[in-house]
Amino acid sequence: IKAMRPKQWVKNGLIFAALVFDRKIGYPAYLLDTILGVILFSLIASAIYIINDISDVESDRRHPVKQHRPVASGALSIPAAWSVAVVLLLVGIGGAFWLAQNFAFLCLGYIVLNLGYSFYLKHIPLIDVLVLASFYLIRVAAGVMIIQVTRFSPWIYTATIFLALFMGIGKRRTELLNNQIAENNSRKVLSGYTLAYLDQLLMIVLTCTIITYSLYTFSACLLYTSDAADE
Repeated sequence: IKAMRPKQWVKNGLIFAALVFDRKIGYPAYLLDTILGVILFSLIASAIYIINDISDVESDRRHPVKQHRPVASGALSIPAAWSVAVVLLLVGIGGAFWLAQNFAFLCLGYIVLNLGYSFYLKHIPLIDVLVLASFYLIRVAAGVMIIQVTRFSPWIYTATIFLALFMGIGKRRTELLNNQIAENNSRKVLSGYTLAYLDQLLMIVLTCTIITYSLYTFSACLLYTSDAADE
């Protein structure tokens, strides 16, 4: 259970964005489908976390905090971890196809992108944070695939990607700062960053987040005003 990281499931709450912003949260059928989608996506995400732990086992063992994770500490053997990951993937993908085919294909894309990140992309500066940000965008898109969306502005996608970039870059800044203090090089990609460079990126993406969310709220107000006039 610890290796599945249930605390991280809160991220999958972004799947509810389509339900909320499309004003369908009061429809029981849509609400139940979205809840089921969150559960299935959480199982898939947990499988990916376990695969990531297997991939990073050597570097995690050198990390002051991550060395206590089940796989890195040896509490969960690598064969057992693989078995759990496969079962979670089978249940998650099978359920996703039962719920909505487009949702299932999006989940498959999430898995492929995550595997690419785990074994290669996470070592490339900038690409790593772009991929991390795309994971949040996929969660929002997953909610759209589950229900029949009628008024979901594309600006919410743009705002989500910039906000996710802000969090991803901030995470890399914290890791770089901690590594410099501890004189530890547990993550290779950090060698491609400097604190000054990350600070500049943070200011850029934060500005873009504010602008795109403002454009979303403006377009949403116009849409709702138009709907009210029609009624």
